[in-house]
Amino acid sequence: MALIEIFAFLVLHAPPLNVFIEAGSAGVIMILVVYLMATLGMTRWFFLSGRNEIPKWQIIIPIVAVLFLGYTLWCNFVPFPSGLDLWAPVVALVVFIAGLVVAAGVKGIPSSIAGKANEEESLVESA
Repeated sequence: MALIEIFAFLVLHAPPLNVFIEAGSAGVIMILVVYLMATLGMTRWFFLSGRNEIPKWQIIIPIVAVLFLGYTLWCNFVPFPSGLDLWAPVVALVVFIAGLVVAAGVKGIPSSIAGKANEEESLVESA
């Protein structure tokens, strides 16, 4: 991220305030995507995996959260920014896509993370 900021300042001649604001915007977009993914994962874990720890009617809470997060992300991309404002959503998208590629491309990462999480939470017996 710092390299992108230096590039924007030195090569694109962006004003320092714009670089600061766009870096903050890119970070906020990334955090919103993380919240969205965590909410979807939690919903799948508790409500769609057959667990009966939480009453089914409470699924409305993560659904509302996903709607709010989706709307907030939508407002960051529509209308799509132009000029110097373009690079914040582009950086966030590139980082997100790179994370997906790494997670999908390296065999065993999702299952090893899930296995370690289950062991740490004492949800399954370790082998």
